[in-house]
Amino acid sequence: MATDMESPLEFGAPWSDALRTTSAAATLLFGAVTAFGLLWPGLPELARPALGALPPLMLVVGVLGVVRGYTLEPDMLRVRRLFWETRIPLSGLRSCRWEPEAVRRALRLLGNGGLYAYWGVFWNRRLGLFRLYATDLDRAVVLRFDRRVVVVSPDRPDALVRALSPGTQSG
Repeated sequence: MATDMESPLEFGAPWSDALRTTSAAATLLFGAVTAFGLLWPGLPELARPALGALPPLMLVVGVLGVVRGYTLEPDMLRVRRLFWETRIPLSGLRSCRWEPEAVRRALRLLGNGGLYAYWGVFWNRRLGLFRLYATDLDRAVVLRFDRRVVVVSPDRPDALVRALSPGTQSG
């Protein structure tokens, strides 16, 4: 299922309140752990490198996975990340629906569950195994392909659904 559009459509990736709160709290917590690891005089020497380096490394990994937006082209959806794009070819697309509850109770198998974004490989009973590239789970748009499922969260989920599958109802 490809689109009939002539020029790419751009979509933002707004952060949900939950993502803002989680990211801010984690940043503060990781900063405190790092400071503790570097400055606490009674800390064993073997613990210093782990507490001083691991939290900043986790923040860097989270930042690198940030979802900045989406670009819909006639045969591809591009997920704009911080330094690269993830390309999702649209060949084999069977359906596209806005499903705000789709990601609920998902198990993260590999990826990030809320530090600056939600991305990676997840599983739940509703979708099975799926790839997630999102910043607001209430805007979840589920793309079902012949052999895979992808979930994104554009600023205008209804517009993405209309562009990919005219006649499909959203919500």
